[in-house]
Amino acid sequence: VSCCVWAALPGDVILPAGEITAVDRDVSRLPVAYSLVNAVSVSCCVWAALPGDVILPAGEITAVDRDVSRLPVAYSLVNAVSIPIRIDPETAEVTLSGQLDFEASSNGRVEFILLANDTTPPYLGTSATLDITIRDANDQPPVFSKGLFSFALMENSPVGSLVGRIPASDADSTELFYQISSSSGNDQMTSSHGGMMTSELPFVVDESSGEIHTSGQIDREAMSEYRLAGLVSDGANFASCDIAIEIGDENDNRPMFEGDDAEVAMFELQPDGFVLTTVLATDADATAANNQVAYSIIAGNSDHAFAIHDSSGVIVVANHSAADLLIRKSFTLAIQAVDSGVPQLSSVTMLRISLQDVNNNYPEFQQEIYSVIIPENVIPPKEIIKLTAKDQDLDSVLAYTFVSESFQFSIDQNSGSILVISPLDAESRNFYDISVRATDGTHVDLTTLQITVSDINDNSPEFESDFQEMHLSEATPIGTIIKVISASDGDISAAGILYSITSLSSHFSISSSSGEIRVIQNLENRNSDRMDIEITAYDLTPPNDKSISRNLTIIIDDVSEYAPYFGVDKLTINVEENTEIGTRVWKLNATDKDDGLGGEIRYSIVNKSHDIFDIADNYLILNSTLDYENVQEVVLTIEAEDMGEIPLKSQLQLTIRVVDLNDNACEVHNLPIMVSHDRSRELSFQVIASDVDSDRNGNNHIEFDIDSDILSISQTSGLIESTGEIAGNIEIQVTCRNGEFITEESLSISIVETPENLPSIGNDLPIRVSIRENNVPDEAIASIKTEEAAEFSVYATSLPRHEDSVFTVDGGGNVFLWAGLDRESIRDGIILVMLEVSSVANSDYKIFPTVEISVQDENDNDPRFSKPSYTVKFPENSAVGLELTKLTASDLDSTSSLRFRLAENSTSDAIISLSRDGILSTSEKFNLENITLDIWNSVQVEVSDGRFTDSAVVRFMVQSVSQNGPAFLNTNISLQIPENLPPGTKITTLDAQHTDDFQQQFRVISTDPDSSLFSVGEKSGIVRVSDDSLPNSVDFEKSHLHVLQVEVSQPDAEPPRSKDTATVEIRVLDVNDNSPQMTFPSGPLVFSELEEVRIAYEVSDADSGENALVDFAFRSEPENIFVLVKTEPNLFTFRPIDFEQLGSRDAAGRGIARLTVLVTDRGVPPLTSQYDAVEVTITDENDNGLTWARAPADNTVHVPENDFHPTRVVFSVLAEDGDFHSHIRYSIVGGDFADKFRVNASTGEVTQTGELDRERAATGLVEIDASDGLFTTRVAIHVIVQDRNDEPPVFPEPEVSIHIFDSAFYGS
Repeated sequence: VSCCVWAALPGDVILPAGEITAVDRDVSRLPVAYSLVNAVSVSCCVWAALPGDVILPAGEITAVDRDVSRLPVAYSLVNAVSIPIRIDPETAEVTLSGQLDFEASSNGRVEFILLANDTTPPYLGTSATLDITIRDANDQPPVFSKGLFSFALMENSPVGSLVGRIPASDADSTELFYQISSSSGNDQMTSSHGGMMTSELPFVVDESSGEIHTSGQIDREAMSEYRLAGLVSDGANFASCDIAIEIGDENDNRPMFEGDDAEVAMFELQPDGFVLTTVLATDADATAANNQVAYSIIAGNSDHAFAIHDSSGVIVVANHSAADLLIRKSFTLAIQAVDSGVPQLSSVTMLRISLQDVNNNYPEFQQEIYSVIIPENVIPPKEIIKLTAKDQDLDSVLAYTFVSESFQFSIDQNSGSILVISPLDAESRNFYDISVRATDGTHVDLTTLQITVSDINDNSPEFESDFQEMHLSEATPIGTIIKVISASDGDISAAGILYSITSLSSHFSISSSSGEIRVIQNLENRNSDRMDIEITAYDLTPPNDKSISRNLTIIIDDVSEYAPYFGVDKLTINVEENTEIGTRVWKLNATDKDDGLGGEIRYSIVNKSHDIFDIADNYLILNSTLDYENVQEVVLTIEAEDMGEIPLKSQLQLTIRVVDLNDNACEVHNLPIMVSHDRSRELSFQVIASDVDSDRNGNNHIEFDIDSDILSISQTSGLIESTGEIAGNIEIQVTCRNGEFITEESLSISIVETPENLPSIGNDLPIRVSIRENNVPDEAIASIKTEEAAEFSVYATSLPRHEDSVFTVDGGGNVFLWAGLDRESIRDGIILVMLEVSSVANSDYKIFPTVEISVQDENDNDPRFSKPSYTVKFPENSAVGLELTKLTASDLDSTSSLRFRLAENSTSDAIISLSRDGILSTSEKFNLENITLDIWNSVQVEVSDGRFTDSAVVRFMVQSVSQNGPAFLNTNISLQIPENLPPGTKITTLDAQHTDDFQQQFRVISTDPDSSLFSVGEKSGIVRVSDDSLPNSVDFEKSHLHVLQVEVSQPDAEPPRSKDTATVEIRVLDVNDNSPQMTFPSGPLVFSELEEVRIAYEVSDADSGENALVDFAFRSEPENIFVLVKTEPNLFTFRPIDFEQLGSRDAAGRGIARLTVLVTDRGVPPLTSQYDAVEVTITDENDNGLTWARAPADNTVHVPENDFHPTRVVFSVLAEDGDFHSHIRYSIVGGDFADKFRVNASTGEVTQTGELDRERAATGLVEIDASDGLFTTRVAIHVIVQDRNDEPPVFPEPEVSIHIFDSAFYGS
């Protein structure tokens, strides 16, 4: 019997009565007495114990030996192998010796027998039960039964269908929870086409059982396989698995034909097997049976005319005799596509096959020549005649074209209707002969149309020259003819031209006959420099309704009073050498106070003796390369000339100084060389080098270096000396460096074995002399002394090689200078001259002594400002002596002392002063309210070295300063903003000037009624659309001007400062936010087809400016029937509408045309309104010419003579009129046989009035006119009289007398 006791208290029943019973099997069934033997039991519960932990402390259970001796007790455990525990044999302390595992126990309970024995034989003992309960810990992860679960599922399975189960187990007694997701974690699944698609999963998993069910539509065509990840959790541990769900295909898609029902055409009687077309249907199902398509013709295939390939869908002719246009014109086939799935699905498309005629007949015109007369003022487009030809082919379609292109006429390709498409001018051309072609696509017929253009007075005057804007001096005398206007009239009968100024003009008049425009008032008395006058030329030919007007703009130019001014007379600028050609080196900035042309300035170079510089677009442009070594300075005279009637000009002397750059390498003059050396002497040799760059910027600074252990070289002078014994011949490299340029040369030293062969110098070396700059001494500047005979020559100098010849040496060793020297071009003012001295006894041995010449400076160079102009700003009321800037200048002369001064012609010396050392400062305290200055002013300054002078320009601005508190920089502020700005939009920031650190405060002190829409930041001065305003409150249509009065103050200033106010005028700009609106008058609109259609309208747009300007577009029924001529305010004028082009008629037989007007404003974006069905009624007028529809063939008729029957119709003619209400009358108007025939005025039937006699007249003409009352057309019928045997023979004379000779031969 086992029981578990938990939290039991003394007295608690732990084994109820009856739970265990014993029965005496004796017959007497004696009562049973129960007792406990060794009733000792110990229980403990172990939770999260670690090896070494005590699970039953010492003393928790003890055993006592009842013997008198009280022997020690030894403790041990029986069956102690279930779990890793051990007992202390002396104290009975039980400890854990290993890791507990709930899953290895029997439901977490382990029972041991604890023995206690005394330690002497016979080792008596007792026992107790140790019951250990192990509480389970969640330390085992769940495990899926497999790593990959594969399921199959048919598409279209109902929602909730079971897909499968993903079972998992856990050794812990814990509850498991299941989840699924896409395998990539972002809901991507594999589509049936192999791509990836993102969607919600159409599956759910039961979190308790792991069963997967469908939760959405499953479509095999959208997704062929789902890759999922399964996840199970016991609350602390997780496990995952892969899930593959393959979707099975069902036949749930029917084949679908591409596109709508089709229509094809084919020529009739094509041969059997002719491929007509191919139909194609596709089936979206995935598997082969479900998406295999078979085609068949199920209807419409009369006489089995066509067949279709069941797999390819190719349709061919199967019975060509059935595809005959004489039998039927078309077929409509019903084509079915069916798949092979279960159940089979199908679809049907319709294919219409139209049969086309085979063309084998020629078209024919009825006449060879057609004639028509039209007035030159016919309004294009206008039909003048319709030419038609006939073709016997069935369904033949004829196309009409001109043989040659015509720019005045067009022909409708389908109807043969010929229209005037551009205005005609009889004065230019009054006859057209046009060849017209009719073709059925293969065959052609030609006819000729002769068009005569009748002249009317339709030309307006034309000005013979364009009106150019002209300039006129204000000093032009009264009566001066300033222009002659000439116009001409193209009409032949023109009666003349009359000229008039039709605009207001008080300064000019025009001669009505000659067109001479004269000045009639002093031009100095004018309100504007621009005068626009409108000149009109009128046509005097009746009805005097032609005229033309042009605007002539006359610009009145001031007489030039001021010459252009550069601000200074002389100016110097610097330009670096090697500047890129084409560089703008200086902007020409002369000013002219004149207005108009007198204030426009052009520039030129007066003394242009070279092409280094040029002028373009008011800039001085570099034209060629600048090289400081060739050109150091260029002086130009720049002339500024205004464009007044009498040009005024001024000049500026511009000095361009070329700034030297270090762009040349140093040149070594005395290397390479072979030097002879006596070991008994110290070596001394000086390297001589030069650089052609200027010394002004240190560009010719040279440093020397040598690569030797026994020789040294002076870095600056180039002097080489020995630092140790030279044992033998050597060769070394000497380096000469100038900035980034390096030059290397070699020095060879040869040891002289016989020193007595070397010449000896009696002078101390180097020989030093001094001469003045620019001076040429008469005597030698130095002499070389030798103890024996020697030969002398100049070997090298430190001057550039082309200047070496200024030094010579004679045979006695005397050195002479033949030209003056410029100290500023000489490095450090020192010239080195190396001489070659060779022994007369042995010329192979040479020495090279050096003469060092110091050039003494003289004042021969101009001082130069460091820059040609300076700019300074300073506030008004500045203290006297305030230093503004320090001017700097330099002088190449080393002895110069520079002094600065204001130029004598300076006009600003009362404001600023210049100290001798170049400090520019204020000379007077002044207020701008008391003195007049330009925004920028200039003063010319000079620097002098006592002999030469340079000048520069100082431009200065005096800044206004408020002394009376803050002041607005602008007290009248005008702003523009677009309407519909949202609340809070920043418009501008007000700017006030103050001279202290007190905080400024802005506030609105008054507004107009609507200006509460705006606010001003108290501290920032930012003007905004008020945050409290409603959206779109700033509405141009409500108010386009708002005025704020804004005050700025310094409320915290002590003492109180004055305040300032500004007026902020906010103009609201229109935004295109309103559509245009139109109204049309009520009532019928009735017009003759000969008169222009004038439709009144009213249009409005709440916007303004460009946004309120509108453009119109039109749609009409019939299409393009309304052709706009002009748009006037509130009136559309369209060309007359041809009644005959209207298909709709009212009850009275009048034509109906309908107009749709689209009105679009010119805003951005444009807004459009549409107004439909403005109905116009057109009455028919006689406006179409006549054409002959019937006449005898070739206009020829054969009539027998003497066969007169008064009622017999010999022939008939028929004319057609394009007008709807037309009455044609026929009459014979001329011809030889006019009296022989009569014509029925109504029917055109022609009968004879008497007999014809061929012997009198074999042929004749009958001219017949057809007239509708306005238009007339004429046809000439050629009558041929057929001969009959109705006359006897007749001798010409009743008696004939003849004479013959008696000797006449037989047969004579």
